Amino acid sequence: MARDGRRGGEGWRRWLGGVEDALAEALELPRDAVRNLPRITLLGPLEVVVENHRGVLRFDAAHLLVAVPGGRLEVTGDRLAIGRIDREELRVQGRIDQVRFLPGPAGEGP
Repeated sequence: MARDGRRGGEGWRRWLGGVEDALAEALELPRDAVRNLPRITLLGPLEVVVENHRGVLRFDAAHLLVAVPGGRLEVTGDRLAIGRIDREELRVQGRIDQVRFLPGPAGEGP
């Protein structure tokens, strides 16, 4: 325990994650909803859908960087275009070459 009586560090996060997983299973809910995780769906090499995003950090026709809970999502490809964006969902179309999750605080640059 930490000096102030709270559980500290990684052990606490691991315990909380286990509780969240058990809750999701007991209530038959998706883990991404309970644990505030992004849901990333790749539709072949033509489209990527990001649910639970926190906004676009950088975008051009070859590179997209999106803030997500727990880090950033990087999409690289060719002729990338944002097909739809709202508070809950982001759809990117074009030729998708790579999708990478970059852990860390959301919204920080590389």
